[in-house]
Amino acid sequence: MITADQGIRYQQNRAAHRLALIVLSTNKEAAILSHLSAIEDALAAATAGALVFVDLG
Repeated sequence: MITADQGIRYQQNRAAHRLALIVLSTNKEAAILSHLSAIEDALAAATAGALVFVDLG
C-alpha cells in the first residue's frame, strides 16, 4: 500500500497485516512524478509487514 498519510503508522495495527506500507513524504503530483525511481525502489525492496518512508524532497 502506498500513501502520503504521515500518521497512518499510528492509526493502524500493522502487526495483523502482511502488506508493506510505503509512506511518501508528500502527495504533490510533481514531486511524485519526479521521484518515480525512488518509489519503484521502495516497492521492490518492501517485504511483508514493512514500513518504508520515501522522502520526495
